[in-house]
Amino acid sequence: MMRFDKRIMILVAMITSVMLAIFCAVVSNYYTLITSRFLVGAVIGISLASSEVIFSERASSRQVARIGAYCNETLFGFGGVWLGILGYLLLDKQGWRVFLVSAS
Repeated sequence: MMRFDKRIMILVAMITSVMLAIFCAVVSNYYTLITSRFLVGAVIGISLASSEVIFSERASSRQVARIGAYCNETLFGFGGVWLGILGYLLLDKQGWRVFLVSAS
């Protein structure tokens, strides 16, 4: 089984998600947009899972790990709600391409 360095995997996932988000804004085909958004979600999922593993390995105690996981999940949920609000307020003014890049 291959072992990957977690830090390198997070960095590659972050860089890939930024490049895919920019690619999403310039696509002209609907199916390419859906595919690229799926890939962005997969890369973000890999990054989120890897960062949780690194945090849990380096936490000083079990309670610190619980609090960190709670804060991470709360902020992740808050980001989803915030993007929904921004989309409602700004999507008609900016257009979906500009909004997609700015929200990513």
